[in-house]
Amino acid sequence: MTMTDTTTEAPKFKAKALRDFTDAGTETNYVKDHDLQLTAGELLNLTLAGLVEKVADAQPDEGKTKGKAANA
Repeated sequence: MTMTDTTTEAPKFKAKALRDFTDAGTETNYVKDHDLQLTAGELLNLTLAGLVEKVADAQPDEGKTKGKAANA
């Protein structure tokens, strides 16, 4: 019986660095306003620390929101 590689890469999420910083655990340097690809765990940790914010994958469809009141 042979073993096959069943590892899969974790999905990545788009994020943006809010300031320049170095991740102490990985020694990775991040630059303010640069787009990043982070795993869910990285995104959660760095967001909670106030270092990055998630970038929306899709922009809202303006046609659906035009003419509607903000409190409607």
